[in-house]
Amino acid sequence: MAKLLRYGIAAVWLANGLLCKVLHLVPRHEAIVARILGPAYAGPLTRLIGMAEIGLGLWVLTGRRPRPTAALQIGLVLTMNALELWLAPDLLLWGPLNFAFALLFALVVFWWGRLEGEVRSEHREVRVGKKNLILSAVEESPPLRCNNSDEAVEILRLRSE
Repeated sequence: MAKLLRYGIAAVWLANGLLCKVLHLVPRHEAIVARILGPAYAGPLTRLIGMAEIGLGLWVLTGRRPRPTAALQIGLVLTMNALELWLAPDLLLWGPLNFAFALLFALVVFWWGRLEGEVRSEHREVRVGKKNLILSAVEESPPLRCNNSDEAVEILRLRSE
């Protein structure tokens, strides 16, 4: 479920960034930027925002650090939508309902961050020579440095006793 949510959330960022802003398929986005930040640099700023959204979508796809990623996304989505609702309500596709959709998206992102964070915290990486082993449900302990997998297994066995 967490993986499906991750792909869905990433798709939202990638589509909005690439299609709506960078490729300018939805001119309303640039009009909103012009209203909020001024018309002089609305085009380049819209593309810059789009590239940042693409970067965020790619970051979400990696699944790395899901909780801070979720917090950043929630902050960005709610801030952007609050500014748009306040300064450019007539340009929003669904008017005030846009903020309701933003809240719903923020809730989904929060749920994903919790799910993905729990999945990640149940695993632990152990360095064996030049390879990393992923161990499941290992309690918090200092990092292991071993020369081979037999040594790692022995250390883990001793720690669990």
